[in-house]
Amino acid sequence: MKESRRFEVVGFDIDETFTPSISWQMMTKGMGASVDELIRLYEALKQGKMSLTAAQDALIRVWQASGNARKSFLTKLFMRHQIYPDSLPTVQYLQKKGYRVVIISGGVDLYVKTIARRLGVADSFPNTKLLWEGDNLIGMEYELDQAGKKLRQFKAYLKRVGGSRDKSVFVGDSSNDRAVMEYTGHGVLVKTPAYEAEMEKVAWKVVDRVGELRKIL
Repeated sequence: MKESRRFEVVGFDIDETFTPSISWQMMTKGMGASVDELIRLYEALKQGKMSLTAAQDALIRVWQASGNARKSFLTKLFMRHQIYPDSLPTVQYLQKKGYRVVIISGGVDLYVKTIARRLGVADSFPNTKLLWEGDNLIGMEYELDQAGKKLRQFKAYLKRVGGSRDKSVFVGDSSNDRAVMEYTGHGVLVKTPAYEAEMEKVAWKVVDRVGELRKIL
């Protein structure tokens, strides 16, 4: 049964929701850098073995060593990145029905803005700001608590557009989306190959593909 009368805002994650891969790994591999080193640095940061500054600086050096840590290169990489075939039709369907669509992602700002533009979504919020000197990547500003940041961003968005939590839906696949799903009470869990089954406990609906939203909303 469709519930279009109940909701006004639909928020989305990107990775493994609109796309088939994790953007940090796709970005690193696409530059020709080591995904294993990316994972090692992330785990060291999570476990408190590295400071945030040290981990950020180390990852920037890994990317720079590839010779492809350039805005022009990354923009082209993100423009080519695969988006699930039903992603754009689903966004267009929701917009035509009058929903406000927003993207809130744990990815870097250039990636999030590029994917949002390809999907025709005007409002998007990333986790990480990339720092540039001309075309060259020189740094980043990352926040480890991605779930907390997503929730703050979603609340700020609702305040800006005059939306409310009880008339909002959030679509995602991982624990980074849990706080927003719990906040709205209407989380839609996308069952990706690597989805977290524990998330079903907080999901309002569970779908196999994002396109199934057209049967719900």
